[in-house]
This record gives sequence, C-alpha cells and structure tokens, in this order.
Amino acid sequence: MMKHPMPLPTLARRLATTFVAGLVGPALVTAYGQDFQEQIAQLVSRVEPVDTNSVPPDRPPPPARYFTTPEGYLRFMSAAQGYHLPSSAPSNTPPESVARMFITNHASLFGVSSPQVAFQPFKLRPGTNRTTVRLQQTYAHIPVFAAQVNVQVSARGGIVNASSDIARNVEVFDTGIVSIVPTLAPATILGLIHTKAETRHPGAQITNSPPLLSLFFPSVLSAVGPPRLVWLVETACERFLGLNERWLIDAHSGDVVRCYPRYYYALDRRIYDADNTDASPGDLVRAEGDPACGLADADNAYDYLGDTYDFYDTHHGRDSIDDDGMTVEATVRYCDPDYPCPWDNACWVSWLNRIRFGQGCVADDVTAHEYTHGVTDDESNLAYENTSGAINESFSDIWGEFVDLVNGHGDDSPAVRWLIGEDLAGGSLRNMQDPTATGGPDRRGSPSYVPAVDSPDKDNDYGGVHSNCGVCNKLAYLLTDGDTFNGYTISGVGIAAVANLFYEVQVNLLNSGADWTDLYLALCEAAVNRSWSIGRRNNLYQACKAVEIAQERDVYVDGDGSNLIQTGSESHPFHTLGQGVDYAFPGDTLHLDAGSYDETLLMDKTLWLVPQNGSVVLGQ
Repeated sequence: MMKHPMPLPTLARRLATTFVAGLVGPALVTAYGQDFQEQIAQLVSRVEPVDTNSVPPDRPPPPARYFTTPEGYLRFMSAAQGYHLPSSAPSNTPPESVARMFITNHASLFGVSSPQVAFQPFKLRPGTNRTTVRLQQTYAHIPVFAAQVNVQVSARGGIVNASSDIARNVEVFDTGIVSIVPTLAPATILGLIHTKAETRHPGAQITNSPPLLSLFFPSVLSAVGPPRLVWLVETACERFLGLNERWLIDAHSGDVVRCYPRYYYALDRRIYDADNTDASPGDLVRAEGDPACGLADADNAYDYLGDTYDFYDTHHGRDSIDDDGMTVEATVRYCDPDYPCPWDNACWVSWLNRIRFGQGCVADDVTAHEYTHGVTDDESNLAYENTSGAINESFSDIWGEFVDLVNGHGDDSPAVRWLIGEDLAGGSLRNMQDPTATGGPDRRGSPSYVPAVDSPDKDNDYGGVHSNCGVCNKLAYLLTDGDTFNGYTISGVGIAAVANLFYEVQVNLLNSGADWTDLYLALCEAAVNRSWSIGRRNNLYQACKAVEIAQERDVYVDGDGSNLIQTGSESHPFHTLGQGVDYAFPGDTLHLDAGSYDETLLMDKTLWLVPQNGSVVLGQ
C-alpha cells in the first residue's frame, strides 16, 4: 500500500488525508462558456466496455454519470457498470500514473486554472477489478491541506470513476496577494505552540513533528475565510491527552487557524494497566496468547479487540487497524489529569496507535468504536469538524454496533439493540435507531441538527460531530433492520451487506473533507461496485431520502435523434427513454420532451417522469 512519500513520522502519513479545499470563481466557468460544457459532454461520452464480450454489441455505450459544482466544474463522474473511460496512457502504465495523467489532462474541467497546481499520488489500494488511487493537490510543490482527488482505475487501465475535493480559486497565491514564502520561521512557530501548551499545562513535556508548510482553504469544510499559508505541526504528550493536537498556524501572522484533536473519544494485542493513574502505557498485564490476567477491564479489552479484529478480517479481509498487521494496544484504568479519576471515558490516541479506557469503560461497542477511529485515520482520514467530523464519528458508531451485535457478548436484546455503550455503568451514549432520544438529529432537516461553524473547537464539539453523526447512524439502522421513517419505507438488508457498503465508501471512495452530498454519491457508487441489485439500490435511495442526504439529478430525453453527443443533460439530451432509464440513478427526474416514445422497457428504478412542451405518450 502506497504511503505519503515525505519522511515525517505521523505527519507525513496523515497530511494528505486531512483536509480539502474549494473556493471557486464563477468567472472561470463564464470564460469557458458553452465550449467548456461541450468539453465535459465529450469527455463523459467517451466510454467503452471494459470487456467487449460482456455487453451486447448493438447496445450504445451509456455516457458516464457526472455531477458538477454550482459553478459547473466536475465534482464526480462514474462510468456505468462494465464500462470505463479509456486512458491515453500506454498499456502497462501503473494505475497511479494513469490516474494522475487523467486528472492532469482534464484539469480545467475539474476547475484547475493555475500552472502551479499539480497532483501527487499518495495512497494506492489494489483490488480485483479496479485500483483506487488517491491524489494530493499541491501548489508550487506545497501541499494543499487535504485537497484530494480519488480515482478508480480498471484492470485494463481505464477510468472507472473520479471524485474531486480541490482548491480551485488560487488567485490570491498566483498574484502574490498572499505570499507562499513564510514570514515566520519554523522555530518561531514551535515557540508559539510550546508557549500555549505551557500556559495550559505548566511543565508539560510535549514533542512535535517538524513544521510542514501547507496551504489552507476553509470553504471546503463549510467554513468561511480567506486562503492562508500555514505551518502544520503535530504535537504529542504522554501525560496530557489534550496536548495531542494538529496545529495549523498562519505562516505570516502566527494566528492559530485550526487546532484539531489527535485523540477521539468514545492480531497482536498488548493490554496495559495504568491502575487509575496517568501512566502511559502502564504495566503490561496481557499480551497476545497470554491467559486471562484476572483484571476484568484488561481481559475484556483483550477479548473485544479480538472481536473487532475478527469482524474486520471476516467481513473486509482487513489485517488490523492499518491493514498491515500492526500491534493493537490498549491501556485500561487510565486517568486523564484534566478530569476526575476514575476517568469516565475512552479514546483513540492516533500518534500512539493505542486505545485508552477509563475504569469500567471497556465495552464491546466502545472498543470497536475507538478501533474504527484508527481505521478512519488510515483510510479516508475524515477531517474532525462539521459534516466530515460527523461522518467520522458515525463510522465508528456503525462498526462499534455491528461488532456488538455479532460477537455474542453483552445484552443485545431488542430494547438495547442500537444503543452505543449500553453496557457502561453510566448508561448509553447514543441511540442509532432513534438519535433524537439522546438529543441528536435523525435527518439533516431536524431541529436538533447543529449548523456548521466557522471556528470549530472543543467547546462547540467541532461543529457538532457527536450530535450530527445521528444522521448517518439513522441511515445505517434503516438499511440494516428496515423501518418506515419520514414518509419512506426501507427494507433491511442485514449487517454484512451494509458493513461492506460502508467499507467500500470508507476505504475507496470518500475524500477527507466529505460532506453529505459526497457521502451520498459515494454510497451510490459503492452499491454499484459491490454489485447491489437495482432493488437494493432503490432501497438505498429511499433510505438516503428519508435522512435527507439524497441529491437527485435532472436527466433529459428529447426523442428527435438530432444531437450527436448524448449525456442526458439539457443541452445534450438522450434520444430514447430507455437510455435515460439506464443512465439515471434511483430518485432522478426524467424530463421528456413532448411526443411518443414507442418503446418497451422495464421501469425498475424509482424515478420521476416529467413531460415538457406538451403531452407525452409512453409504450407500444
């Protein structure tokens, strides 16, 4: 598995999957005009079968589906199952080079206008039929804080799909309004950080990564503010959990732009006991293969980490948190000096690759929740604020509850089936079946939904990450067990199918600054990648509609056959209703130009049909 090439320990491994950027300029699309839209239409129409023997020879290839930003740039594109966009790269070109060449060749369609912008592969995940390549955007060789493109390359070297979360309007750097030469030296930045740490915890011993110059665009994470040149620094402290942070410091003013936690609250195993102190890691009380040590928290942690490892291995073929067999460590009976002891919490500490449990806080769903924070760190690395942070928390809840429901431990009766932490002495933390029962939203339009904040911090829960996770939690419940909610009836498809759907999203499709639209598009694509039937895909749409994250499209059909390029857009409509039905995602609206569509076809998707310019006659 390809990792970020920069020789910095945690920082380099995580940098490329931390943030996304996306201030865009409407003037760019206006400048391209109709010709720009023609280029997109031509690109998505250049599909071909991955295997010519797998599709009928007389069937016209469906164009790639695509979504654009409000300004008209490509945001997401996906070839239909069995098709890809051929690459101009020579045969046997490595997938990472194919992906990079594709994005570079079509950079303007994705909204890139500056010659200073480039894309570097930083992670590669091979698969049976496709390889996932993650690309990091750079500007003048400076990484743009988690601006990413995710590309899946077919076994024959074509483009299966691509999604982009990138900085588009970089004019402030092109023109020199904001200099890319830092005013403040790394030593000054480290002095500022250490002074702040000393103020919070006098005498605390912290270590830090070397400062790394980066560019930061706040708009991608639903925040406002100007682009900045920043120094990125990660700090670590064994004793004080709150000093394990990721800092972004303005390289000119020294202002703290962001300060994210590197710990998240609630096989080769090593279990330590801190004996209600802040010792780290504490005394080793049980290692892999050892018999039970007699300390209930330690033995439970050992068992539940094993349950979680087994779930990921059985359902996803994943070997430990990093998918490379890393040792899984935990400290039990840990006390954070900032809180009363015994400490009533648990957390994943990313720089230590270790879970810490307060006394009595070792539960199976809590253990799998924290373990999954480690998986998220290693894969999509969803930024811990606003929507992306809520999705991050929800992923941990989803796998936490799935492990809880299949491992045979604890109380899994219907009354507590979807509660997170029901076995804790203090009671459950969240209710995935009914997030409103614990004060969270169960849909985007809920009055309990926490609006995005521009200055995320601990006091506002980084934009409500532990609350808004209820939206995705409710979605997982609906898909797994089925229910009627918000006017929609959803059929349950079971734990295995839903776990595999979300795993495909987590490891292969989602970028670090994802919002609800990104999640919806990734779920739709994951359903195709996992060969879900059209019935299940309809059901997925109903569930996404119920929690109000679905993003339907308008697909156009004119029936006159005069347009040469057909993409289903208003300017390039399809000729037949059948093409529109094949192309559409469940939930899309088909706009039919007046006339007769003398076709026999099966309408097997949830679609809206809207006539235009007169009456429409369907069928033979």
